[in-house]
Formats: sequence, structure tokens, C-alpha cells
Amino acid sequence: MEKIEKFLVDSDIIIDFLRGFQNSRDFLLGLKNKGTFFISVVSIVEIYSVKDIANSTKKQAVEDFFVAFETIVLDRELAKQAGAMRLKYQIPFADAIIAATAVSFGLTLITRNKKHFTGIDGLLIQSP
Repeated sequence: MEKIEKFLVDSDIIIDFLRGFQNSRDFLLGLKNKGTFFISVVSIVEIYSVKDIANSTKKQAVEDFFVAFETIVLDRELAKQAGAMRLKYQIPFADAIIAATAVSFGLTLITRNKKHFTGIDGLLIQSP
């Protein structure tokens, strides 16, 4: 029996997917039947702050797309872990939350932004 994987999908991949970038679309669709997709509330904020994604003609497409994801919220414990990661690795605020989420929940992070995440203890990364 094939192992079911758990993926935390970073905002850069989702934005590319919604913009129709073939590389990200093919990569995510290739993982679709291999596991469960998760998204951080931080990524949701980032996605809704992109003008061409948040405009009225794409809002429903974004909402429909998010149905495929389980949302992970930021609680006190996760915030403490993110703060410790930000301090230790000197990474941006949002990336610290994303990294802490992936490590805490045992998720493989799907991102193009390997620069901010490489070298973080316990973090598994895949990129298109």
C-alpha cells in the first residue's frame, strides 16, 4: 500500500497555479492523488494580497481552489515555535510561520522559495 503524504503548499506555488503557470500546475496535479494538501493562514493572507488573484473575477476560483486544502491556523504554541525558528534561522516573519507549521505537523513543504527554507532542522522541501 502506498504511503499517503501530507503537503503544506506555500503561497508562491498556489499563486503560480492560479495564474496558470504550467510547471506549478503540473507539479501540484501530479501530487493530487498522493496525499493531502494543507495551507497555512499566512499563505491565505499572502494570496489575497495579490491584486490579480484577489480581483472580483477570480475570487470564486480562489475559493473553489481552497476547497482542496485543509487550513492550519496559527495558535500560541505554533507562534512560539515560529518565533524560535525566526530567531535561529533569521528568516522572514511569514516564512518562519510556514516552516514551523510544516515541521510541527510533519508536512512536506511545497515551495519555489528554497532560499529561505533550506537548512531548517526537520523541514522537508519539494519544489517543482
